[in-house]
Amino acid sequence: MAADRRIVYCLLCEKPHENLSSHLKKACMKDNTEEERNAELTKAKISQKEWTRVGRRWEYHEVDSLMNEEDPLRALIDRLKSKGFFIVKDPSESSPAEQRQLLQDVTPWMRSMVAKLKTGVNVATNYTTQFRYFCMGVLSVVYNKSLKSIETFKTAGWVDRQQTSSGVTIQFSDNSVACTLRKEEEEWFELYFTKIRPLALLRQDEYMDDEGCFFLGQNGGPIANTKTDLQRLWKFCEQTTQSSEPIPEDTQVAGESSSSSALNTTALDQFETFVEMFPVTLNDEPPTKKRRMSAGFEGRDVYDKWRGEQYKMRLNYILAHIGRHQPTLDKVRLVISKEKWHANLPDLKDILQAWISEQKTSIEKDGKIIKAVSEQKWKGLQIQDFGGDKGKGVVATMPFTKGDVLCDYHGRIIPASEGKKLLSEQQSGEMGYLFFFKTRGGASLCIDAQTFPCECHPLKDTFGRRMNHSKKKFNVKPASHPLAPFN
Repeated sequence: MAADRRIVYCLLCEKPHENLSSHLKKACMKDNTEEERNAELTKAKISQKEWTRVGRRWEYHEVDSLMNEEDPLRALIDRLKSKGFFIVKDPSESSPAEQRQLLQDVTPWMRSMVAKLKTGVNVATNYTTQFRYFCMGVLSVVYNKSLKSIETFKTAGWVDRQQTSSGVTIQFSDNSVACTLRKEEEEWFELYFTKIRPLALLRQDEYMDDEGCFFLGQNGGPIANTKTDLQRLWKFCEQTTQSSEPIPEDTQVAGESSSSSALNTTALDQFETFVEMFPVTLNDEPPTKKRRMSAGFEGRDVYDKWRGEQYKMRLNYILAHIGRHQPTLDKVRLVISKEKWHANLPDLKDILQAWISEQKTSIEKDGKIIKAVSEQKWKGLQIQDFGGDKGKGVVATMPFTKGDVLCDYHGRIIPASEGKKLLSEQQSGEMGYLFFFKTRGGASLCIDAQTFPCECHPLKDTFGRRMNHSKKKFNVKPASHPLAPFN
């Protein structure tokens, strides 16, 4: 009887163990740290106590109400799970052990994607999405991170990762236990960060805020439903391992919908369903008629709208990559040739019209820039601590083109004479955060970022003051622009 009291169920393999600590060390968490195993042990003990306290007792009306559900069996299973029961061999959901095996089985596919991304080969969007899902699955299954930890994992946690002999240690925003990724896993995450995430940022509209999240959805915003994303991952893994042939590049594995549901929706809902199955992307070809028909879309309306959305996306992409000077046919052709687009190409007249429209809004009156200054949220930048004498600096998390506004040098405006006085009072070797400049009228002024934090953003470290400079190989330069709301 004494031994039975020590039995605790492992939440990972869902099996009872007399010595769970030893089991975790030898089996389910053999690649994790002692701290992570202790945290999992504590979680399992709490779960067992909670089940003993409330899980075994049911009210009759609670059971009776489940019988009135549309799917009573599914409702019962979900309620049992919520009370701490383990449902073994549930056909609708794989166990943690099965999920771990699925990740191992699909790792060769992941390695092939790594080779393509490293060599610059164009990878279909649905595959880059599965790449993100796989990274999320590693955190969920291998390192037992919660859905919340994955959703709120920030780019700062990745940029500030700490190197160890076996890999890198990353910290999570929800203060959960840090985890140490292996060398190969670090490569996966870095490729997502440098090759895939920037594409999501480019798809953002002007109102979208990535909130500094590491994992982003197709629209460049924080992921909306981690649980659904992981379910799609397991489905993809099962399809990949069960197939004797490699999955074709244009195969869509997520967001499946029956033909009847696709045909019986409104035009807007129908297009939203269509886009969920065939995301509008910069480089992918539109879905063929055969694929549209098999998905239940018989007309051309959604197809034409898909092409229209891609056309606008490509037009904006070209504008972003030709700088602030008037676009020419040669410049447009150069961008198109690099992207290897062969159809649905933006017309030069449309590009010129959009460019002229953009120029009507000068930097001084640009609403997006004014908002970024006010909120101190600049897209594609991250502060990184380089340690030692280097201290903190700014790194890019997405591509920028010549003429882009990166950020402002933020601080209070003071006369140049006052700035020189502050400069003379600095200790030898002390880092200076004073920026001297002249206005268009010839007045000598200084931006004091030495006084930190600033009064308007007391809880933020602004980007401009952290941007290191180089006299020989500089890739940014300052420009003075008086913004209308701040004059």
